Amino acid sequence: MTSGLAPYLPGISGLLALAGTLALMLSFIGIGLLVDRSPVAGGPDTLLISGWGCVLLVATLFGAITAIPLIWALGPLLLIGFVAAVFPVTNRREHLSAALRILLIGAPLLLVVAAASASQWDEFAHWLINQRYLVEVGTFPRTGLPENSTIHAAYPYGLAIVGFLVSYLTGAFAENAGALFNTVLILAFALTVIRAFRGGTGLPDSPISWWHAGAGFLAVTLLNPSFVPKLAFTTYADWPTAVVFGISTWVAWRMVEMLSVEPSRAVPAARQLGLALVVLVGLKQPNLILALLLLAGLAAAVVLGPALPSRRVLQHCALWILGPPLLTYLAWRYHVAHHIPGREFGFHPLSEWQWFAAGSILARMALIASKKGGYFGLMLAASGMAVHALARALAGQLVSPLARLAVLVGLPFAGYNAFLYVAYLGSFGGEGLYAASYWRYNTQLGGAALIFAAVGLGVLHSRWRTALPRMRAAGAAVVVLLALAMPLAFAQKIRFDMNPVTRYVRDVGIDIGSLVVPGRRLWVVDPDDNGKRTIVLRYEVHRAARVERLAGIAFADATALRSALPSLQDAYVWIHVPGPAMAEAFGVPLAPRSSHLLEWADGWRVLRSWPYPGYADPQAEDD
Repeated sequence: MTSGLAPYLPGISGLLALAGTLALMLSFIGIGLLVDRSPVAGGPDTLLISGWGCVLLVATLFGAITAIPLIWALGPLLLIGFVAAVFPVTNRREHLSAALRILLIGAPLLLVVAAASASQWDEFAHWLINQRYLVEVGTFPRTGLPENSTIHAAYPYGLAIVGFLVSYLTGAFAENAGALFNTVLILAFALTVIRAFRGGTGLPDSPISWWHAGAGFLAVTLLNPSFVPKLAFTTYADWPTAVVFGISTWVAWRMVEMLSVEPSRAVPAARQLGLALVVLVGLKQPNLILALLLLAGLAAAVVLGPALPSRRVLQHCALWILGPPLLTYLAWRYHVAHHIPGREFGFHPLSEWQWFAAGSILARMALIASKKGGYFGLMLAASGMAVHALARALAGQLVSPLARLAVLVGLPFAGYNAFLYVAYLGSFGGEGLYAASYWRYNTQLGGAALIFAAVGLGVLHSRWRTALPRMRAAGAAVVVLLALAMPLAFAQKIRFDMNPVTRYVRDVGIDIGSLVVPGRRLWVVDPDDNGKRTIVLRYEVHRAARVERLAGIAFADATALRSALPSLQDAYVWIHVPGPAMAEAFGVPLAPRSSHLLEWADGWRVLRSWPYPGYADPQAEDD
């Protein structure tokens, strides 16, 4: 049993990355405590996001103004936050208890993820490139500094900042810091879902028992219809977007309800929402659309409330909600315009939009949605309730709190899917024809869907409470044990980084980096490569060689291949899957079931070969 679990447990570097991630989490929570010491400041979940928002705001302003390393501004801030978390400035014992319980529930999952390494296409092509740039250069790309090799160098660095800070705390590049922090966000969001359920029942936020923590954990993972492990347990910004958007929706709803009952208590919630929106717009470029749609839903929900608060309260709330994210966004836009122009996602001219495919793209989106009934069913229910709420309001009837939440959820859902449709028409090019990543982009609203479901279940529970049996000790124990056992039972689903081909290419890349003369080009010859293996190799040898993929050639035709070889003589060639035609064209023996690094020296010669690690065909083993 122990030997079977050994590959899924972390080594020293993994444990250091985990320790650094937990230390950063504590610091963020401490900063959140300092920013908002009010009684309604929320729990560890909202404090974590508030602290992250403060750090991102400072980093963006500092990095936009000066080329001084970011750690000069962020280091003292992290230290202050850590001290505030360890020696709390307010009495928050109930929050400490909730945080410890959910951390212990999530400990097995954190350990499994701590052993993982990067494995996904976009990690090597973009997300880890940005993190590595911050670690190596110390600040954002700008004129006079080395160029960032990622395609979208002007993309926001909200998650890369996390990896950068964890790397600083551990003293080494923490490749899995993003995945570990995403796992911490799973635990934080579990607390939010518990609080959302309690909000629906009318019960207070705390205390949170062991079985509550276990149920929240399972609700966010196994029972979550929009939970995708390959997005959550990687350095992708989709899961952080889903969590931050979900928490923002929860905070916005609480603020709306406070405005109707006790307006003065809405200002701290507005402060939380503003800092959460800083993180949201700082994670991905399209998240600005999500932020604007959430604000539109918030405005509609406020209008649908039983009574409008005073203008003074609304002005205070608006200042906190709009000020921090607007300042962050404008500072970043200024930096991009002056130092990284043209290095981000954009739309084509109207004349190049794919109007001819307008109907087929819409049909493709509908087909994909039909296969994800859990998530889209929840969102359609929220949208339907939102439309009903608007009809009731127009008829002069009162709107329930759950209906106001439905407006906060349904409006962004409808608006974001309309935006995706427009993007497929005018921005994605060929990928837009088949609605590329449509499901993936919708998972970014999954947090809001889960908040709506939790509050709705809470409302139902409050109505039927007398008919429901209380959770007995045995049932509570089963929930906790399921939560603890889940990471071990599904370890293979979590550790998709164990794919042998990706690991092999990474190991070969490390060796090649030590063999080649720096600055020369390295051509990848791999008939079965869809581009990922080239990107992985480029990630590993980024300091040593410029990696390009040789394409558009009939690799099984020795004559055709030989005609391309003169242009490769000033470069290295890595042949991943050799064949007889390649051996004939290069004039060297190429052992099967191995890859080979070739160099020109009055004829091609093999510098080194690497046998496949236990498989015969990389294409059959690749993910």
